[in-house]
Amino acid sequence: MSTFVVNEKSYSEIESGFYTARFIEFSGPHKSETEGSSDYYKFLFEDNDRQYVGFGDVSKMGPRTQNKLGRFLLGLAGKPQSTTERTEIETEDYVGKEYVLIYGPNNNGKTKLLSFSPAAAQ
Repeated sequence: MSTFVVNEKSYSEIESGFYTARFIEFSGPHKSETEGSSDYYKFLFEDNDRQYVGFGDVSKMGPRTQNKLGRFLLGLAGKPQSTTERTEIETEDYVGKEYVLIYGPNNNGKTKLLSFSPAAAQ
């Protein structure tokens, strides 16, 4: 007979809701360690108590308004997601700025970063 010890989560799950945090870093592309998953870019935010992370999958077409990477980049710049104009975004320009992050459920019942926008007019 085998004995197993199940440890608690190594991360704290974020509840659905609104959070205010500073943008810290954009990084990637990162290689996915899960077979069948896409490589991704990472958006890192933090407040005094915790860090918040959002992921945008690498797309063959690059960032577009139709994919999460494009929508997250537009959110970072405070641009409407319905834009039809080509938009150049330097992620470093937004480091240290405050954002409102919106977390909600995904298809697996866990919470994920759905969107974010500047906390104040920039």
